[in-house]
Amino acid sequence: MSAFFLAFLTCALVIAAGRDALFVARLSQALHRAPGLHVAIMLAALVFAALPVWLAGSLAVHLDGAAGRLFVALALLVAGAELLVLRASPTPAEPTHSTIATVLVLAVRLVSGAPGFVLLALAARGTAPAAFTAAGGLFAAFAVLPVAAIAGEDWERLPLRIVRRGLGVALLMAGGVIGWIAVF
Repeated sequence: MSAFFLAFLTCALVIAAGRDALFVARLSQALHRAPGLHVAIMLAALVFAALPVWLAGSLAVHLDGAAGRLFVALALLVAGAELLVLRASPTPAEPTHSTIATVLVLAVRLVSGAPGFVLLALAARGTAPAAFTAAGGLFAAFAVLPVAAIAGEDWERLPLRIVRRGLGVALLMAGGVIGWIAVF
């Protein structure tokens, strides 16, 4: 499986099932679908794709063999635990109408959460050029977040709880298997 496809698939699933897409949908509701939100999504997606992959360049030299596989396993375990344990924040009571502030908040949420950690691990361990992994993360954010913003309140009608639980368990199992193989 190519680095692009793997990064795209994992990041898209974690963003869609996790708290980030729901946050964007609720923010879109609160801002009455302001067009500045889509600009903020695109800029935050660029930061989300660039920062973890840039950091992965310095980590990659330390992650060879089993250490790299254990790092990927840890990222999947953390992502699965985040999906199972953490809940989404409520709709902002007084959302900002500043595009820059929205970019900062959304970029920090993406980079510091499970999608950013998974993208960091995949880029650090990847055998393909890191640009392919970054492109996969970028297009995952481009694919999910604008749809959540357009859907708004309809995004909350999706069976997100079931998807979150199922994907969380699947990520925990995948992380456990990869970690088991790396150790033994």
